[in-house]
Amino acid sequence: MKGQMSDLHGDQSDSKSGGESKRPALVWIIFFFVMVSTGWSLLSLAIIHFNLIPLDDQTKAYFESQSWFDVLYSVVIGLLNIGGTVMLFLMRKQAVKFLLLGFVISIGSVVYQTVFKNWLAVVGIPGAIGAFIGYCISLAIILYAKSLLDKGMLR
Repeated sequence: MKGQMSDLHGDQSDSKSGGESKRPALVWIIFFFVMVSTGWSLLSLAIIHFNLIPLDDQTKAYFESQSWFDVLYSVVIGLLNIGGTVMLFLMRKQAVKFLLLGFVISIGSVVYQTVFKNWLAVVGIPGAIGAFIGYCISLAIILYAKSLLDKGMLR
């Protein structure tokens, strides 16, 4: 059991590769989680954009209020998160910077959206709780990537 947990977190090395660290199972899990989450988010936005589901007036007004700037920083956040996740999957040290920058910009975007675009009224308490959970997961991924960097597993 201890060996399995070590393998999950990347504490073992692969003797076949001359002592190089193999990709921890948790890196695979993070990679698939982020890719599925990103795909789901893009699908949701496409469904909203093409009016495939009815929206209440407040939600419709929120999406119609989004400017090119709002779309641009959303794309930047997405690219940083995907880029960071791919870098983590490739075991590159740049993963930490990409993920951290995406996280910081995302926090800033929520503050901006809440103050200027009425985000909290649109998502409500359940949406805010979901966002908080998402930020906790993102922070855990960043801390995990940083721990891999500190162990010298990211090159």
